[in-house]
Amino acid sequence: MRYSLLSLTFFIVLGLLALGGCDSKPVPQATKSAPVLPPAHGDIREPLTHADAPSDPNTPRRIVAALREGVLDNNPVENPDHIFTHLLEVYHHSGLDLAQAQLREGKDPQLRLVADTLRHRSQRNLTQLSKLDLDQHSPGADFRATAPTRARALQQVLQRVRRTLATPVKDSSPDQEFAAFLGLYYQSGLLLARTQLRYGREAKQKALAKQWAAAQQQEWQAVKAWQQAADTTR
Repeated sequence: MRYSLLSLTFFIVLGLLALGGCDSKPVPQATKSAPVLPPAHGDIREPLTHADAPSDPNTPRRIVAALREGVLDNNPVENPDHIFTHLLEVYHHSGLDLAQAQLREGKDPQLRLVADTLRHRSQRNLTQLSKLDLDQHSPGADFRATAPTRARALQQVLQRVRRTLATPVKDSSPDQEFAAFLGLYYQSGLLLARTQLRYGREAKQKALAKQWAAAQQQEWQAVKAWQQAADTTR
């Protein structure tokens, strides 16, 4: 009798569990939230619809205008070697941009050769600058005692460089604009190189100035020869 009651109790409990299982719903599993991806531009707080308008490629006109702004960011009472080192790097970057603009848009084979020469020289000179120890930021080096006459002379040269780079150039073909702006680039660069040779104090910078002046003079002659030939065929 005892075993019968136990068996009956077991079957009753088993039946109740079966009935309860039919009505129960599966417990929803917590799903892992998808990561929030940042927008294509800017930080994650910006709306996803934010996007910059496509920018036009650099043109010689824009490059020379930016170069002129780079020249403006200098103080004539600073160490002249520091000024020259800074501007030399700025000019080499601008020369590289000018060359790439011509190789992208220019058609004349002679000017494309000039641009390719400028591109290789600018890249080589930038590598050379990065390897040389030309750091002028030691204490007192940026503002060494500079005679008032020298400071005035440097100020006048920087003003001449700015005026040269601001020379108006009329709109024309990509080849003609490249030649015109490259002439301003060489003309102003020669002013800086000759100023460094006259007022510079450091042998390394003076050697760079001499090398830069010779390369610019040679390349500029090729540009002027092209311009003269273009004028005679008009």
